[in-house]
Amino acid sequence: MGKKVLIVYAHPEKKSFNSALLNSAVTSLTSQGHQVRVSDLYAEGFNPIIGREDIKDNNADPGEHFDYCEMTGQAWSDGRLSDDIQEELAKLSWADLVIFQFPMQWSSVPAILKGWFDRVLVMRYAFTETNMFDAGNMKGKKVVLSFTTGVPESFYKETGPHGDMNVVLWSIQNNVLRFVGFDVLAPNIIYGPGLPNTNHEARVQHLRDWEERLKKIWDEEPLFFLPLSVYKPVDEMDPVKGVEVDEDKLDDVQVFNSNRSKISRRLSGPTIGQHLGLGFPKDSMIMPTKNE
Repeated sequence: MGKKVLIVYAHPEKKSFNSALLNSAVTSLTSQGHQVRVSDLYAEGFNPIIGREDIKDNNADPGEHFDYCEMTGQAWSDGRLSDDIQEELAKLSWADLVIFQFPMQWSSVPAILKGWFDRVLVMRYAFTETNMFDAGNMKGKKVVLSFTTGVPESFYKETGPHGDMNVVLWSIQNNVLRFVGFDVLAPNIIYGPGLPNTNHEARVQHLRDWEERLKKIWDEEPLFFLPLSVYKPVDEMDPVKGVEVDEDKLDDVQVFNSNRSKISRRLSGPTIGQHLGLGFPKDSMIMPTKNE
């Protein structure tokens, strides 16, 4: 039975390589019998700026503090979010897989896509104070970043000018996508497709590789992130201090332990974010953890 795929596309130019990647994805997925919907943010004039206007019949006093996160969460519960947000939420609820297609800008997502995250991943709908990370409300849905860069791959190595791509992707893939519960798949990264020395044949091959990957994407293992179960309070008597990794509980994390040797666990932490003062696990944000 066919799956349902939402592609959130963030590029203004119809003749761009990002547009070609979008079209290749649509062609590959529909040819397999899957349903595809596209949110073309630039073409649709998506508003990336949060504000009181995101709530219909907003009677809040303009002179009072406006808690956007809390108020939009309540508005979602009441069915009072603006029409454009509700349209995106309907597509997000419908989808089994979400693909974000964009050009990397300033080592992050374009502003219009950041605005999509800000306005669409609404509290109560996407997450709550208890439903987050592996318990987030997007649990069971897959997500993948597909993006291009303006520089060669070497610029995003651990010795490159921009730094390790794994570090760059941590905040997006863990603190946004995994935070709301998505199973995050390895990103599709095309380095420097617009550079003068990138020939047409290489770009065509990138498109073919993407089409082929999408035929098997449903069987892919997600990237590894620590579950909430390994955390403990920093101070049992003071909840405001938050939580921290309980290293004793790492032995209970099956995926982490089954895919990493005892030696590697002494040399690097379990994730880029929770490195425990040790080294970073190699390539953990660009490919699934593999047996060593």
